Amino acid sequence: MARLPSPLPRWYLTVYGGDENAWEEARAQCRRTLRAWAAQRRYGYYGDLAREVTAIEWPDGPHTHEGNQMGYLLGQVSLAELDRDADKPLISALVVEKDSGRPSNGFWTFCREVGMAHAISSQDRRDAFWLQEVERCWEEYGGESAGREHA
Repeated sequence: MARLPSPLPRWYLTVYGGDENAWEEARAQCRRTLRAWAAQRRYGYYGDLAREVTAIEWPDGPHTHEGNQMGYLLGQVSLAELDRDADKPLISALVVEKDSGRPSNGFWTFCREVGMAHAISSQDRRDAFWLQEVERCWEEYGGESAGREHA
């Protein structure tokens, strides 16, 4: 289902918060946090993730820049986890809105952009796809030590 698209979206290399070094550290902090959540077989809220990613500023929490900063961060980290040949889970499935308990519209936009529109054709399909991706993340990253980089 999820494979690294070719070509990569233009926004993949966009630095959205801080300078280039701060943005790279933010990506690493995000990745470690999501992998730790997967190892713990849990998911978290966008606000939880913003508190864990300290390399860049979040003046409006996860809503900074109308959510675009969080979207770019999660999109870039998700793409970095994908492979051109192997089916991998979308690690950003582990982050949900506090009110709805589901991923935001940005997650579904990301799915469409990477060629997974079939998964988002109805709310029932979205829910089933999202829950499947959460389980796949737990399977893929669950055996790792929290925060350990995947080889």
